[in-house]
Amino acid sequence: MVGVLLAVLLTIASRGAPRMGTDGRKPGQARPNTTWSPPKGPGGVGGLLVGARWAAQWITVGGQTTTAPPHAAAWVGFDHDGTATGSYGCPSFRRTTHITADTLALGAPEPQPTTVGRCAAKNRAFEEGFRTIFTGQLKITRRVDDLTIDLKNPRGDHLALKLLWPKDLFGRRRQVDHLAVADTPYPLAAGTFA
Repeated sequence: MVGVLLAVLLTIASRGAPRMGTDGRKPGQARPNTTWSPPKGPGGVGGLLVGARWAAQWITVGGQTTTAPPHAAAWVGFDHDGTATGSYGCPSFRRTTHITADTLALGAPEPQPTTVGRCAAKNRAFEEGFRTIFTGQLKITRRVDDLTIDLKNPRGDHLALKLLWPKDLFGRRRQVDHLAVADTPYPLAAGTFA
C-alpha cells in the first residue's frame, strides 16, 4: 500500500511542473515573432547612403566632367558595418568608411588585382578620375532628391551618384501583390518572400 501511495505522489509531482524545451519554451509554444530591423545609420544626407547601392553617373575633376561609360558598372554600396564596396568601372574595391550626416571619410583601399590590359581605354580614364575623387574626406549633398547624391572633395572635384538599390532592400520580408509583363499587371495571391 505504501508503494502504491508513493508511486501516485511521484506521478502527481512530476506532472505539476511544466516541461520546458531546450530553448526555455513549453512544448508546442510558438516562438515569439521577432521582426528584423536594420542597424541605424547617421541622420541627414549621409544616412541615405548607408544600406544602399549607388551607380556612378559622372565625375568632375579639375573642372572637366566625364560621364561614366555605358555598362562600365561603376558603383558603390555603403554597408552598415562601416565598409564601402564597389567597382571603379573595371576593378572592384573595398574601403573602410565613417559616415556622418554630411561627410564621408574613406580609409585606404584594400589591395585589389590589377586590371591593366583588361579594361577599355575609355573605362580606364573614368576609373582614374573615380579613384582621384573617392579618397579622404568628402562632403555629401543631395543633388535634386534622395535618389541623386554628390560627393565633393576639398578641391571642388565631385562624383555624382544615382540610387541603384534602395536602402536595406535585402534582409526584409516583402509582399508581392502583382507582376507587370509588357505593361500589363497580373494580380497575385497574397504572399511574402524573403
